[in-house]
Amino acid sequence: MIQLDRGLSRRAPRGALLLALMLAACSSGTPDATAPSSSSAAPTTEAPSDESAAQRIALVALESLGKRKFDTNGCLVAQPRFVTEAVVNAGVKAGPQCSLLVTRRADKTWLVLVRAAQYADVQAGTAQAGSVQALVTVTKGGEGVAHIDYKP
Repeated sequence: MIQLDRGLSRRAPRGALLLALMLAACSSGTPDATAPSSSSAAPTTEAPSDESAAQRIALVALESLGKRKFDTNGCLVAQPRFVTEAVVNAGVKAGPQCSLLVTRRADKTWLVLVRAAQYADVQAGTAQAGSVQALVTVTKGGEGVAHIDYKP
């Protein structure tokens, strides 16, 4: 039996003793010696969580474009690049691989640039050679698409 007001009794099972010690260690107000001090640590940003959400956001954009019969040749959800908004707005040239760029805007919506890979049997410089790219605006929570712009 565990008695919190007077510590642990001798009859306490080992698991309860271990649990009590872990709770005491976790609830202590002293900082961990291995953790960097707050003054020397770099300020945290939302980038890591944004980068981890990039695949989910890319999937939402690709599914929406697929419903609209937009060419997503060679686009893999596992390969989105998390970049700045300026890079997404600048666009990319058609190439041998699909371009899938993701960024988070200041208003917390997402912007995804999708440009399909060039087809090997299409002559470079023709209208079919990766001619269109889509700028897809995904809602804040990634629930759906708010807007799509198509650019040459």
